[in-house]
Amino acid sequence: MAQAIDAETVARVRHDYFRPWKNACPSLGNIRDADCLWVFAFGRNTYTDTELGAEIAKVREKTKGNDLDALKLLNARGLDPGRPNLALAHVAANILDFWKPGIPMIAQFEVPLAMLKDDPQWIEESTAPIIPFWPPADKPYFSTVDGMQECIRISKLRGCSRPAIIAHKAMLVRALAIAWKMGISPIVPEQNVTEFDSRSIQSGPANPKIWLVREIAARYAHHPLHHLVSFTPPTQA
Repeated sequence: MAQAIDAETVARVRHDYFRPWKNACPSLGNIRDADCLWVFAFGRNTYTDTELGAEIAKVREKTKGNDLDALKLLNARGLDPGRPNLALAHVAANILDFWKPGIPMIAQFEVPLAMLKDDPQWIEESTAPIIPFWPPADKPYFSTVDGMQECIRISKLRGCSRPAIIAHKAMLVRALAIAWKMGISPIVPEQNVTEFDSRSIQSGPANPKIWLVREIAARYAHHPLHHLVSFTPPTQA
């Protein structure tokens, strides 16, 4: 059963959401209660969003749907996931090594790719199932909402119901509000990934000023107008 979230913390989530320049989000719950990790990528340094889906489809076809083989082939082809995703990979690996060994990690492919680049032996020998999710070939942009839907879908297939969310601090509270809207009350462990990468192919993860402009538009206009976020945690059974 998920731990109840007190009114003060709920108010802080709303406060942090509407102040994107602060890159703040409260920690929620106890990581020891998690039965899976959801990890959201932040940029990449190879392939534009328009190119990515088709390239991934070719790699997935060549590797016959084997996730690890696909990651190895992307690594061999020089796809650079970027420094923020390496930092996210380190946070996730620390949890899997020391706090919750063996639970599944469901992550945008850039994060396990960063793990593979950083420490191939770790990802080969990990007892935790590493489950990357991939952008569709026909979708030029894979949003946080799309990623959340994939995490929910995969978690249901794995029988998981208590995720811990790992994300860049500049988007973490927005990801939490999206999860609440989708009926998920995730654990948010302490984390502090704040790095941008000037080499990123995506302008937002490359430049914090551009990211902030887009984040303000998303948080104040797009997401509320399209009913994509909630500031009330879902009722727990």
